[in-house]
Amino acid sequence: DLFASQNNKVGGDRVELKASEVEIGVWDRDARTFTPGEKGNAVRVTTRATDQGTFFARVMGTQDFDGQATAIATAIPRDIVFVVDQSGSMNDDSEPAWAPQTIGNAANTIAATLGYDLFGQDISESDAVDLNAFVNAAGYETAAPEYAYAVLTMNGGPLANLTDPSYKIKDNDSESTRKAKAYRWFREQFLPTAIPSASPPFTETAYWNIYLDYIIRPLKHSFPPPDNPPKKPKEPKPPVLDYQPCCTNCPAPPSPPVTPPITPPPPIVPPPITPPPPIVPPPPGPGPVGMMPANRPNQLALHGRDLLAGTHSVLVRTSKSPFRLASTHGTSVVISSLAIAQTPPPEYDPACQAAVLEAYEDAYAQYLIDHNHWATVLMPAWHAAMDHYNNVYLPAYMAEAKKHGAPPFKRNTIPKNPHKNEFGKVDRVADIGFNSYKSNNPNQDLAPGASDSIPAKYFNHIGRWTYAQFVQDYGRNLLCDGVNLSPLSLDSPYCQIHSESVGDPDVGYQNFSFPPRTQPMHAARRSLIRAVMAARKRNDGIKVNLRDRIAIVGFDRYDSAAGVGPTLIQPLTGVYETAMQSCAELQAVGDKYASTSLEPGMIMARQHLQAEGRDFADKLVIVITDGVPNGIQSATSVIDTGVSAAASPANFYSSDQRWPGDRYWLNGPLVQASQMQADEWDVYAIGMGYGVDSIFLERMARLGGTFGKGESLQASGSPDQQEEALSAIMKKIINTPRVMLVQ
Repeated sequence: DLFASQNNKVGGDRVELKASEVEIGVWDRDARTFTPGEKGNAVRVTTRATDQGTFFARVMGTQDFDGQATAIATAIPRDIVFVVDQSGSMNDDSEPAWAPQTIGNAANTIAATLGYDLFGQDISESDAVDLNAFVNAAGYETAAPEYAYAVLTMNGGPLANLTDPSYKIKDNDSESTRKAKAYRWFREQFLPTAIPSASPPFTETAYWNIYLDYIIRPLKHSFPPPDNPPKKPKEPKPPVLDYQPCCTNCPAPPSPPVTPPITPPPPIVPPPITPPPPIVPPPPGPGPVGMMPANRPNQLALHGRDLLAGTHSVLVRTSKSPFRLASTHGTSVVISSLAIAQTPPPEYDPACQAAVLEAYEDAYAQYLIDHNHWATVLMPAWHAAMDHYNNVYLPAYMAEAKKHGAPPFKRNTIPKNPHKNEFGKVDRVADIGFNSYKSNNPNQDLAPGASDSIPAKYFNHIGRWTYAQFVQDYGRNLLCDGVNLSPLSLDSPYCQIHSESVGDPDVGYQNFSFPPRTQPMHAARRSLIRAVMAARKRNDGIKVNLRDRIAIVGFDRYDSAAGVGPTLIQPLTGVYETAMQSCAELQAVGDKYASTSLEPGMIMARQHLQAEGRDFADKLVIVITDGVPNGIQSATSVIDTGVSAAASPANFYSSDQRWPGDRYWLNGPLVQASQMQADEWDVYAIGMGYGVDSIFLERMARLGGTFGKGESLQASGSPDQQEEALSAIMKKIINTPRVMLVQ
């Protein structure tokens, strides 16, 4: 009725247009027939003109005549390819280690929802257990939070006090052994409480060790050992009276036995003692055996007689007294007279003896002074120093050492030997040095002002919050341990599938099964399903071969040498249930590589349409992306040639924008859009999420022939807002086909 009332003139003349003669139906292109119905792809309009005068009326003898006309117009079928971004950044909005601080509170809700899919309950920042707080609660202080692991694994630390030998740290354990015991304790005792319901099982040792390497803060550990205790003063030794230098024919003194060097035991601190009173040494003893007066009659005979009798005589001198002869009784020795005659007696120089004795007496006097100083001054001072060392210095030192995870005192980089990824780096939640690979945390395309300090604050926070970050960094495709995919991945046996209702009052509702809800990927999935539902409604009743057909190309990383590139997820099909299921399974890749290679995705879409597109169908390419391109398939020379040949060179980039060579990352997709438009295809550029380059998308819409249709838009905000905005854009495209008059 509305159409009939507003369209009732032809060539300025009024015509009759009845509502009953505006008919909806199906145009069969092959049979060239129109079949009226409640739904369809065509409209038949019949108009009438009655009692209209004519120029030749009088000549013909007729003043007026009646007439009618009928026309049929049909929507042109379309082959539509959605080129969908599956880069690592399509998980960014739900990454809890940095998204809440950069895109606002919406990210907290997003992360909480993801937690429900992964763990069966919503999660929040408080779900991460602070290892430093855990160690403090066990009664151990830390010098700073980064010392938590060092304190946990030190001699006398929390793990040293355990009884289970699998976890118990021993004083002589190497750092590798300490890590093995600590990580086993984490897997078997700590993680089951901190991350209940997590998968894969904690028996997957390599997988969970990599998570621990990812989240435990590394530390270059070196704490100086304690000062040595005060050295005990050496007690003075009394001098020795030795006349040997004064003797002629005296046998050489025996060589002292060779004693092998030994390692002294550690110092033993003696208990305080009362210094003894000064020691007064006894007077010098008797002189050496064999001393005899200078003038001695028949000395040899006398000496021999004494030996044979079992005694011998010696001269001794005490203090300043003259020499005297003393006899000592000994064991009888039998010596032949010949031997006695052949052994010359020792001869002593009296002057030498006098000098030696005088020096000895002087040395002994000094010894008395030194020993008295040692006993009354040095030893009391040493005892006082040892008392301070044991009761003041050592307790204070050990308290500080324990805060730094010592002893051991120099542990170097701990935890030792973290797992290295394919780049020879260690996957970590943030870059703080130590050969870290931060997996684009934070994404500075999305949040240019964000710094590494934002995710770095989550080091040593072990639990659901940081595990949700970990699994998103690995995405759907990366094997962190060479065996296990992230439980986000549909290819993982541990992926948690859930059901949701998708749709709106216009297209209806339907349940679909989804993997965990990472964002903005999940909003894209739901929006695409709603777009396909709109196509299903619009094509209801039309033969499959005459319907709008839909294909899906996913793009992420491109590396021809590694055999990695875009994927034709869903070839062109008019079976919409199949297309919707393909949309429900879209997932983002891990965040280790440059993975927004848009140009290869557009090349695949073009090749698929050229090979499988229908010659009578319009061709549409709808690009959905959340970021800036960062990879190409074509040679730079090919892209330069495409830019030169384009009708609108001003829409291309003449210089690099942020990175060396990035003008080719941008111009590559723009060349594809320009060439598609030259083939009379339409290219739509739709941005979603928080990191979209709106200028780039506008240029693509201009080159693709859709600028001004409102489709170079950004769908951002909360997931619900993104879904509604993106769905509205795509439903508008679906519901506004080009129309052709067929009869």
